[in-house]
Amino acid sequence: NKLDNWLKIKYSMGFELETNPNSKWMKHILKLSYNNLSWDLKTCFLYLHMYPENINIMKKDLVRQWIAEGFITQRDNRDLEDIAESYFRDLINRSLIKPVQFKYGEVVSCRVVHNLLLDLIVEKSTEENFVTVISTDQDCSRRGNFLIRRLNYRSNCANIIQASESLHQVRSITYFGNWLHQRGESLPRLRMFKALRVLHLRIEGYFSFRAIYDLSPICNLFQLRYLKLEGIFFQFPDTIGELRYLQVVDINCGTNLVLVGGFLSDACLPSLRHLRTAGSEELGRGINRLTSIRTLEGINFCNCSVENIRHLGLLANLRTLSVI
Repeated sequence: NKLDNWLKIKYSMGFELETNPNSKWMKHILKLSYNNLSWDLKTCFLYLHMYPENINIMKKDLVRQWIAEGFITQRDNRDLEDIAESYFRDLINRSLIKPVQFKYGEVVSCRVVHNLLLDLIVEKSTEENFVTVISTDQDCSRRGNFLIRRLNYRSNCANIIQASESLHQVRSITYFGNWLHQRGESLPRLRMFKALRVLHLRIEGYFSFRAIYDLSPICNLFQLRYLKLEGIFFQFPDTIGELRYLQVVDINCGTNLVLVGGFLSDACLPSLRHLRTAGSEELGRGINRLTSIRTLEGINFCNCSVENIRHLGLLANLRTLSVI
């Protein structure tokens, strides 16, 4: 019967992987596992292609990006983050992703279980034009004018920032690389991406000059829902404007952040749920307007007024508060 067949497959998979990791039979079984997923889980699983190989993927980043992309749909009045975390656990239980790090008994990061599964993700993602990966100049030239929905930069190619009709519907960008030259020629020009929902920049390297990446164009990215910055010097504008859909601002840059004024003070961010800064952002007068906020981390209380501290009491949805 079917149960016996699946048990036979279950107990023979480990042996097959050890003795013949390129087995066509194994690839066939993995495709069956993928095809058995619901549409929602398939979409969340393929999103792993936005990350390079051999990198720990933080659970909170993944589930928040799924939500920002619109992969998680409301049901039975359940919280979207609870639903997204249940999808994450489902992928672990199906052995499609493996937990890597734990904190207080909970999984905080993961990786793809096996290279064969990674190959499957790349194959399916490419077939469905789900994620476009740019890692060489040849990738840029082969890109053509087909529509790109999600874009992952894995190189320092200057050509990747050229304007193109194929970029106007990009919804997500992840950039994992180095600052190429003093002008930052390899970095995405944000003005091109009017439909952008997710922006995750991890920029590394040693610089003999004070390299600063100007983030002022984000004020015009009205669909932006998720912003995470890691690494190099980033410069914020005076205010991030009326980004009414922005849900996450996660700044992990140490001291490598230049804030021109308090960017929260005059901002209209009714959807903001999670805010983590590098300790440079003071608790300003606009904090009481963050009515949806759940997480506040890295806020500087040194020069804030008693009135602003009292405004914290108005944040009825606040769950996590970490101050400097």
